[in-house]
Amino acid sequence: MNHSYDDDARAADGPNEMRDGGLPVTRLSRVTREESEAAALIEQLYSGLGLRVTAQENATELAVRATSVDHVRAERLRHATRFTSTLGPSSVLSAGVVLNGRVGLDDGRQVLRLERGDVLLLRTDTPVTSELVDMDVAMLTIPLAAVASLAESGTGIDAGDLRFTGGAALTPELGRYFADVVTFVHRQLLGVTADTMSPLIAEQLLHLTASAVLATFPHTATERGHASGVGRAGPPLLRRAMAYIEERADQALTVGDVARAVGTGPRALQAAFARQETTPMAYWRRVRLERAHDDLRRADPTTGVTVAQVAARWGFGHPGRFARTYAATYGRSPSATLHHEIGLAVRASRPAGGHSTSDTPETAPEPASVPAPPTGAGRCRWSGPRPCCAARRHVSRRR
Repeated sequence: MNHSYDDDARAADGPNEMRDGGLPVTRLSRVTREESEAAALIEQLYSGLGLRVTAQENATELAVRATSVDHVRAERLRHATRFTSTLGPSSVLSAGVVLNGRVGLDDGRQVLRLERGDVLLLRTDTPVTSELVDMDVAMLTIPLAAVASLAESGTGIDAGDLRFTGGAALTPELGRYFADVVTFVHRQLLGVTADTMSPLIAEQLLHLTASAVLATFPHTATERGHASGVGRAGPPLLRRAMAYIEERADQALTVGDVARAVGTGPRALQAAFARQETTPMAYWRRVRLERAHDDLRRADPTTGVTVAQVAARWGFGHPGRFARTYAATYGRSPSATLHHEIGLAVRASRPAGGHSTSDTPETAPEPASVPAPPTGAGRCRWSGPRPCCAARRHVSRRR
C-alpha cells in the first residue's frame, strides 16, 4: 500500500510500532509533469534536510519512488530538468550514487561536480546549494544520530562532534563499495512486496548504511585520528564475545554492542576476531545460518512452514541469497533440508550479471551478499579527509 510522506519523520523519528511481528513498510510512488508539484514533492520528501527548490528550467517529468522501514529509507528520483536547491542543517543524512545526469554541490568553500557513477553525500552541518541536470539518482536516508553513535563507538569521538567535511568518497575503491551498498539496500527495500519487515533485517540495513557512510566520506573522526579501544583482546575475551553473540543471535547486534558487553573497545574486538580470520559480524551471520539450518532440520513441512519464513526469522531477508549461502555451506538447498531429502547436493548458482529495468539502481551487478569495504579501507578511513582521485578532478576550490 502506498502512503504520502509528510516529512522525513520515517528516517528521523522514533521506531515505528510493530505490526504482525514486523515493522511496517511505507511506500511512495509518484510521477508528475507539473513544475510546481515537482518542486513541492522534492521539498516534501527532503524536508528533514531543509531542502528548498529555488529555480527550475524546462521541467518535464519527475518520477519518485521511495520505501522506508523504521529508520532507513531508499529513494529513486528521476527528473528531466535543471533545478537548483539549498540545504540547511538537519537531523537526517542522505547519500547515494548518480545513475545519470549531472549533480553540482557548493558549500561556499568547495564545489563538487559529479557525473554518472559518482557517489555523493548531502552534508548536514553547513548550508549547501545544489544544481541537478537531468538527474537520475539512487539515495539512502538515515538519521544522523545513528551515524554519530556508530562513529562514537568505533572511534571514541563524541557523537556531538561528528561533522562531515566533504561530499565525495575518500578513494575510488570506497566509492565503488558505497555504490554496491546503495544497490544492495535498494534491492532489499524497493524490492520488498510484504507490508512488514523483520526488525532484525531493518536494523542490519541501518547499520550497513551508517557504516558505509563513515567508511566512504571524510569526517572529523578521520581528521582527528580517533582510534579508541585499540589493544590485544585475548582468547578468554574472544570466547565471551562469541558466547554473547550466540546467546543473542536473534537480536540486532553491532560491534559496539558486543565490545561493551565484554569490556573492550570495538577495534580491539575486531582485531581479536581477525586473528581467527573472521569478524564479529561474520561470526554473527554464521551463527544465524547455523540456527536457520537447525530450524529447517527440525521443521515439519506439512505444517506450512517455508524456507523464507525460517530465513527471515534469523535475519536473512532475501530468500535467493539465503539459498545460495546455505547451499555453499551445507552442500544442499534449504528446501531439501526442510523436506528431509537426504544426499541432495546443490551447486550454488552465481548471481546473474546486469539489471532489470526496475527502479532499483543499475550501478553494478547485484551483490550476492552484504557488500564489504575494500581491502585496506581501514587505512583510507583514518588517513584524513582527502577526496578520491576520481572525484578530485571535479573539485574546484574557492580562492
